[in-house]
Amino acid sequence: MSFRAFAQNAGVPGAEVSRSFTVSASPFEEITANETAVKAAHILTLRTAVNAVRRYYGLATVAWSEEVVAGRTPIRNWTFHVLELREAIEQIIELINNHAPSSILGIPIPEWLPPAPGRPKTAVMRQLQEILLDL
Repeated sequence: MSFRAFAQNAGVPGAEVSRSFTVSASPFEEITANETAVKAAHILTLRTAVNAVRRYYGLATVAWSEEVVAGRTPIRNWTFHVLELREAIEQIIELINNHAPSSILGIPIPEWLPPAPGRPKTAVMRQLQEILLDL
């Protein structure tokens, strides 16, 4: 028996390693500036994603301050929903950084785009999506 065959049978890693993986499509709907109206479904998808990432890292899920319902949630409250999402994301980043405090492995707190009154702007929503995909 060769050393390589012995090593493989004994569970010792050999010189070759092969792994396959699948890259999933983004769970987020594409939001295009001046084409896609930001809607309640976008906020709800972000909330679901935030809580999934929080569970992955062992954090409690967020009890959101207000239910978002299409056609019923006041537009004036959307800024608060965005700020609430950001706070939940920052808690994830802080947890990661507490385990990897060096500047090489740490994740900087994002330079958040300013929220505007009314419905969130495309850039604000895309920033939230991109940050979540990177966590």
